Amino acid sequence: MKTRVNREFENDATPGRLLMERYRADLDGNNVDPNGSLALVHYRGTRGELDLGQEYSRSADPKGRITRALTLAQLGWSDRTCLDESVERLIELLRAA
Repeated sequence: MKTRVNREFENDATPGRLLMERYRADLDGNNVDPNGSLALVHYRGTRGELDLGQEYSRSADPKGRITRALTLAQLGWSDRTCLDESVERLIELLRAA
């Protein structure tokens, strides 16, 4: 359950996959959405965003893995949604590095 509300984020129905693709494009210098694509993913903090972060964690692309780490590391912000799963996956990734 959300402990705070961001009206802008609450009203944004952009799919999480598209937001993560925008962020990944930003890493190439395309500046598609430099200020908010992952912020909305972090804010939502749902199982869907967790699954996307885990999907990106299997990417062969180094910048895809950056996207993954930043997604999982901040997923759910202060509401701590999916916290255990996110931390567990990040620890697995560190051990594999």
